[in-house]
Amino acid sequence: NRAQENILCGINSNIQQSFSMHPKDIKTVCLPQLLKDSGYKTIVFRSDKLGFANEGNFFRKILRLANI
Repeated sequence: NRAQENILCGINSNIQQSFSMHPKDIKTVCLPQLLKDSGYKTIVFRSDKLGFANEGNFFRKILRLANI
């Protein structure tokens, strides 16, 4: 989880609970949104369920989607 928030959102040095557990607290623009603003589309492939570690809500937030 922390690797995703670091790679996709540039959040490092987070010693609190992972942002996937409380994605509404992400205050930065993440890479998928920057790419979208440039005309690209980000897709997510997972081998596990999006409910694991609240990943679905994390991706909804950073991709700014209503549902995935």
